[in-house]
Order: sequence, then C-alpha cells, then structure tokens
Amino acid sequence: MDYGPLRSGGYGGSTGPALVTVTNGRESMHLAVHGEGQVIRADDGKLLLNHVGARQGGHVPLVIGNTVYLGDTAVELTMHSRDAIGARIRGKGGSVLHKDKYYWMDCNHDGFCEVTVTEAATGRRIPLPFSTTQDMGDGYPLPAATRDFAFLPATSKINVVRTGAKPLMIATSKIERFHGGIVFDEDRMYIRTVESLLCIGRTGDAGAAYEKSVWAQTLIAPFPQELKRHPMESIAPDANYKPGKDVPVVRLESGIVPQRWLFAGPLPVNREMDPLGSIGGSDKARPENGTAIEFAGGAATFQPLDPKFVTEQSIDFDGPIAKKRTTTSLYYTVLECPNTGVYKLTCDKPGIAILLNGVKLNPGDHVELQPGLYALLAIVDAGGKFPPMIPFKSRIALESANDPNMMYRHHIGFIRDNADILREIQQISPGSFEATRATALLKTIE
Repeated sequence: MDYGPLRSGGYGGSTGPALVTVTNGRESMHLAVHGEGQVIRADDGKLLLNHVGARQGGHVPLVIGNTVYLGDTAVELTMHSRDAIGARIRGKGGSVLHKDKYYWMDCNHDGFCEVTVTEAATGRRIPLPFSTTQDMGDGYPLPAATRDFAFLPATSKINVVRTGAKPLMIATSKIERFHGGIVFDEDRMYIRTVESLLCIGRTGDAGAAYEKSVWAQTLIAPFPQELKRHPMESIAPDANYKPGKDVPVVRLESGIVPQRWLFAGPLPVNREMDPLGSIGGSDKARPENGTAIEFAGGAATFQPLDPKFVTEQSIDFDGPIAKKRTTTSLYYTVLECPNTGVYKLTCDKPGIAILLNGVKLNPGDHVELQPGLYALLAIVDAGGKFPPMIPFKSRIALESANDPNMMYRHHIGFIRDNADILREIQQISPGSFEATRATALLKTIE
C-alpha cells in the first residue's frame, strides 16, 4: 500500500500537514508534508516519501519555498516527475540555510546555546556581536529564515538575525509556549502560541532607528578600541665613522654581552656634568685607545678592558674600579649589525646610562637597526647604590625582538582598507559613540 492516513500527534498538538509546491520546469504539483516526514501528493493522497528528515516524530513542519523544516533538519524537495520526488538535506543540528550561510543555535552538553552563523561552503564561523549564551530548552519553534532575517529559537524567546554579507543579531523576542504553525508575511513572522497570536517584525521608524544603531555597533566592533603606537627609535648606522686605534668592533649577537671594550675610570661622581664633555660630549665622542678625558676634577684615559671582567652574560663593574663605589666609569665598544631588524636593550642594574650612536636608550627600549657600525657607550655610576657584599654586575646587550608596532601597523592597514565602513557609520548613526570612534579612527590615516 502506498496510501496512508495523515496521522496527528506530536508535542502539544497537530504535526501537519503543511503544503509545498514543487516544479520541474514543465509541470508543478502540491505536496502535503506531515511532521513525521511523510510527503504525500495533495491531489490524490499518494504517499511519495516516508520519514524524510525526521529523526523522531512529533515535529511541526515549516515550509519556506520548497524547503521543509522538520525538527532539527531542513529538507529541500525537488520534483522529477509526478511519481518521483527528490529530498536533499540542507541543514542539520537545528540550523537553517539561507543563501550561502547556516544560521543555528550551537549547543554544548549542558544545553546552553549561542546564536551562530557559519559559511555553508567552508564551515568558517562568522563572528556575531551581541550573541549571548542561552538555554535552548525544548527547541520550539523551529529555526527559519525569510528574505532578510533568520529566526532562531531558545527557551521562551526567538532570536532575530539580520542575514546577508555581515550577519547581525538585532533582537531577542520573548514568546509563550509554542505548539502551532508559523506563517511569514514578507519579513514578519506570525506564531500561534497556546494563548496568543504573536508577530515578530521591525516596527516603524523606531524599529528602523534601532536597527541602524545596532548595525553601527556591529560595524565598529572589529575595529580596535584604541590605537597605541609603541615608541621606538630607528637608528641609522654611522656610515662615515672609522674606528680609531684599538677600538673593538664586535659583531652584534642577540642577547650576548659584547666581549671587548675600552674602559676609562674611575672618575669622581658629578651627575650635573657630562663625563665626556672634554672631548665633545657623550653623544658625539668616539674615543680610541689613549684618548684622555678630564671630569669633575679627575682624569682618566681610555684603554682596553681586561677580558676577565666580561662574560657573555654580564660585565663585572667592580673589578676595574677595585670596588670604589662612589665613582663614574666609562665603557665603549662598536657593534657591527649584520642585518636589518628590531632589537630590545637589556640592562639589569640602575645607574647605567647607555647611548647608541649618541641616542640615549633605557632598559626595555626597542630600536630598529640597519646593517653597519654603531658606537655603544655605557656610563656607569657606581654611586654607592649597592652594599659592598653585593657584586655590581650587569648585562648590557641587544636582543632580537618582534616589532612592537606590528599590531599597530596591522590596525592602520585594516582602517585604511575599511575606511568606507567607518564613513558609513558616521552617516547612519551621526553623533553616536560609534560615529565619534569612527571619526577618530579615520583621522589616523589622514
């Protein structure tokens, strides 16, 4: 027998039938679809398909076009002939396929769900601002979509998502317990609940204004909250510098203390004066072996530092001055930078002023260097800062580092590529917080 009665039952009321019109381009016919997956030819009652897409009985069928939504499955019906109907599963897991995207409630094992949008072709999840975790409950009513909106269920509510290239959750509408069918009129959904007939849809100017404000919030969401550029010196090598007599030239190795230095000291402490003022100043001085200096009533001559005071990890500043802690000493070397890159200065102890090609750097500073020679000067103020029993040692090195402004540059590029979106925000929501942010971001690329 290929004829069968239209059975009723299911959760709280009728489970069908719903009418579907299908065509093969030459002829068309009407089908009646029951909530348990029966597909019946409407004009004579012939059963064409049975239990299509229904994993359990009791579903209220919802029809949009030639797609029937049965529980957590969407089935697209096609007509081959009057006696042959094709059925293709288009959605699963409580999803609805609208154009090129699935709209669904992504649930965990505890039954809590989040409104979710994924690309049908790739499965890539599309971020959906303002989507919150909700209790899925019993899953009524069914997920559905119209021309511009998808309607996704949760307990006692329906989430309304604006579809399209940039999906946006625009509202959550509370509903009563649902046991009946759903009807669409354009972008309005009508639901027959136990006690009421409800309509979910945008209302008048207020609804349009609300949608614009939420749309502005959604458009601004991917942009950075603030743009912060990390201060970083870009120091050029001294192309004209020719190191003098016995001046060490050391290859720059990441994190390694230069192994050869010239040393001058100890000298008296005078923090108001430049200890290299007598030879042109700390920023311009380029001493060599035998260069004499005078400072604060004292005098010293640059000479090679005994290598026993240097390791790859630190310099022993106590050794050359015989632990005379109330003194100033000078250390000088030349670094040969092999490659263009970003480096971070590491120095463990306070009281050490460091200049690279005359530019003063602080511990933790990032610098961008190019291939060439760099004069490195360290002015060490022992100054009684440490008890005699604590060794006065420190690392002075440049470590390879990531560009701290990499994200800043990425953000600037993103803003430049999407400037039209920021201008759209200014137009659709003038005077709003989002428009103010859009204006500030656009100024960064002017």
